[in-house]
Amino acid sequence: MITDFMASAKQIAWRKKFARMAKSGKFRKKKSSTKSNPHGKKSSSNSLQKKKNAEITKIERRMEIIENELLSPRATGKGTELNQRALLKEMKRLQDKVSYIQFVKYRNV
Repeated sequence: MITDFMASAKQIAWRKKFARMAKSGKFRKKKSSTKSNPHGKKSSSNSLQKKKNAEITKIERRMEIIENELLSPRATGKGTELNQRALLKEMKRLQDKVSYIQFVKYRNV
């Protein structure tokens, strides 16, 4: 059995209100409030500087750990010679990475 019901006054008022809100853009996705740079750069130099410093700090922490392992008194003996070579190689790689970050990756900062 199908019965048709008429909308109440409250339903009609709500539909009108909803139509006005939809027309005014109430339910649209909001655009970002930050203004884009006309030159196409996505980040400001300040945030790039923070990223650069964070990357370098992370690498320097790792380098300190390696240095402590190399200077520890238990790092002597024949078995540790290979380990020391590996640590020195890792230290050189990290130094190169710091140079790359400072002079190439973030050269505009």
